[in-house]
Amino acid sequence: MNGEIYKPLLTERTELRCPRIEDAKIIAELMTYDVSRWLAAWPAILTEQMSETKIAAALIETNEGRAVHFLVERLEDQEIMGWIRVSCIEAQPGVGDLGYWFGVAYHHCGYATEAIVEAIAAAFERLKLDSIEAGASLRM
Repeated sequence: MNGEIYKPLLTERTELRCPRIEDAKIIAELMTYDVSRWLAAWPAILTEQMSETKIAAALIETNEGRAVHFLVERLEDQEIMGWIRVSCIEAQPGVGDLGYWFGVAYHHCGYATEAIVEAIAAAFERLKLDSIEAGASLRM
């Protein structure tokens, strides 16, 4: 599986695409404590091998229609900035769960807002959802 389960989505400044195993190193580098402390489903320290495992699991979920996972790249230089995921909540048919993170260098630039709008629209269509929920977590 090469990770190209669906065509990339474009916004004004970003491209949302399937994660690929070869992205593991940069994903691990972006996952600093300042990012991971807000995330329940990602470890505080992410190794390249752990990142490969996350990507492989994401591709399986996407291929099975249980979730959509997007890496977000900046269009101007193809720099990977973050990850967006919407997954079906098993116990609540028609309801999805939104999770996302961006590397610290990309905070407060509007990239997340821009990309999430497109990701949510795609998730509603691809996963046949009626609603999407989101929450936040803080690791102390």
